[in-house]
Amino acid sequence: MIKRNLIARCSRDGFTLIELLLALAIMAMVAVAVTTRSSGKGKVSLQQSIEKLESIDQLARTAASKNQEPTRLRFDLINNQILIEQASSATIERVYNLPSPTLIKRVITSTEDRSHGEVTVAFRSEGSSQSYAVQFGSRQEEKWILIAGGAGQFVTSPMNEQEKEVKDDEKAMEAYFRKQSK
Repeated sequence: MIKRNLIARCSRDGFTLIELLLALAIMAMVAVAVTTRSSGKGKVSLQQSIEKLESIDQLARTAASKNQEPTRLRFDLINNQILIEQASSATIERVYNLPSPTLIKRVITSTEDRSHGEVTVAFRSEGSSQSYAVQFGSRQEEKWILIAGGAGQFVTSPMNEQEKEVKDDEKAMEAYFRKQSK
């Protein structure tokens, strides 16, 4: 009787191989689901931010040409906002917040290169502006958006060191845009 109880207790003390494999499989599926869901989130919000910048840029161009009055696009890198304001009165027309977790990391114009504070891009009354570049970033990736001032043409790409040097010369930047659009 004692032997039988000892054998029965030993077989119930641990988990079977099937139970262990099943537990590992469930943990692996949960890990894959969590990783897939969180990794796609940053890319979606980064793409949303790029699309939002395109529409904000177009709105600023339209406002300047419609009102026949210079307009400014102000990038607030501290609060992660883009503002459209009238140049003459500095009246803020609209404030745009970027979707989380996207950040405005850097803005380059022909006169400024900033990764903190504020940067202003002026739009003339006919709707054109200087060319500028904006670096957006999230946890997973970073992208540069290059905007040709005259036409408002957008080029989105991860930028290498050679392309970053384009910021020093607005004419080279315009040529870069023309080359990329072909």
